[in-house]
Amino acid sequence: MDFGNNYVIGDFVKHIFELTLEIGHSASKMCQLPTTQIGLVTTVTVVFAVVYMSEAALPTTCANDAACKSAQGGDDNAICAKEGDTGGDNDGNCVCAGAYKENGGACVQKVLGDPCAADTDCGGVTHAACDTSKNQCGCIGAYKSDGSTGCTAKVLGDTCAADTDCGGVTHAACDTSKNQCGCIGAYKSDGSTGCTAKVLGDTCAKDTDCAGVTNAACDTSNNQCGCIGAYKSDGSGGCTAKGNSDPCSVDSDCAAVTNSACESDDTCGCADGYKITSTTCSAVLGTACAADSAAVDCTDHVENAACIDDACSCAAGYLKAGAKCSAESSADSVRFVGSVIGFSVFTAIVVHII
Repeated sequence: MDFGNNYVIGDFVKHIFELTLEIGHSASKMCQLPTTQIGLVTTVTVVFAVVYMSEAALPTTCANDAACKSAQGGDDNAICAKEGDTGGDNDGNCVCAGAYKENGGACVQKVLGDPCAADTDCGGVTHAACDTSKNQCGCIGAYKSDGSTGCTAKVLGDTCAADTDCGGVTHAACDTSKNQCGCIGAYKSDGSTGCTAKVLGDTCAKDTDCAGVTNAACDTSNNQCGCIGAYKSDGSGGCTAKGNSDPCSVDSDCAAVTNSACESDDTCGCADGYKITSTTCSAVLGTACAADSAAVDCTDHVENAACIDDACSCAAGYLKAGAKCSAESSADSVRFVGSVIGFSVFTAIVVHII
């Protein structure tokens, strides 16, 4: 009897089941069998039917692939394997094609862990390939099993052998000291599965680890990201330019404010000859002043200056030199040097023309 056709098997079992019910019903009427015995007969028959059906298989004889298709009681993903082929024999045997396996007479797609010989055998699982070390379908480098039958991208902490294994996480690479995916230098875990830029106070080993914060560098005294000299924390993870009264150690720490300097109390202030005007430093000479407030308006800021005719000017014996007042002899020297340089340039031009 050919049991290759599942539909034939189903009808066969149906007839046996119906016959059993009829026999049980007749026996009950004729012999007054207890209902429990009828139930036993029925149960045995049902079990037989399930077992019989579970043994359904693809046709075991074929001459060509067409004989293995569903129209002939097989499966459209089955092919005819001849002697010498995998699963074949001398009279032909229907087997499931590469990416499929047999399950109860049908061909279903292979899943992770199923045997394979080539990557195409694992084509039913996205991001999977044939692991030739085991000849089993497995997830490719940047992916891992999702705990079911598929593959999902690796996240921080997952095992890796190369940076590409961590390609599913932006700004991540393979930490070879642990063989785990981790965030690269200037980034840190976002507390979930990704990486976010480091901010002030985060650990660092070199300046590039703090590249996510403009005007920041790695403070080697505590191995934390901090603002560079002329900048300070803005209170929200970034750096902003220092202003007057901010702490400093050298003049360059105050460079963000023109004409400022680091004063003796280690805070930024205006350089000699300048005073604070809002957030900047402005020259004092030439600005208005009053006799009763000359110190505040003028002389506290410019040495050798005085309030003359309601304007901050250089005192007698001193001449204006930039924002400062210099002794006349020094100023004369400056003018003389300037004259000599000017005359030399003029002479050179004349000679060149001639």
